[in-house]
Amino acid sequence: MLQKLRFNDEVVIVTGAAGGIGRATAEALAELGATTVLVGRTQAKLEEVKAALEKSGAKSEAFAADVSKEADVARLRDFIKQTWGRAKAVVNNAPSSRRRNGTS
Repeated sequence: MLQKLRFNDEVVIVTGAAGGIGRATAEALAELGATTVLVGRTQAKLEEVKAALEKSGAKSEAFAADVSKEADVARLRDFIKQTWGRAKAVVNNAPSSRRRNGTS
């Protein structure tokens, strides 16, 4: 059954990948054969996740960006396009830094 979920080195972007659910998602995708693009605001934390993934034989790339900033998202888009041409999927797990006060 899981063979149907194999990514075969296809690129998957994971935001919020420096820890928690984002890191766990990147690890699961790597186990399924995806090349993961780890996106988060702190390069050093992303590099730690990348090293852990690559230690297990996975392919990954760390890309520091704040996805709440349009310019950072544009840089990410350009990086993906120049490096791989496209991404198969995006897992948007970046936390919102905006506080909720009863309104959206």
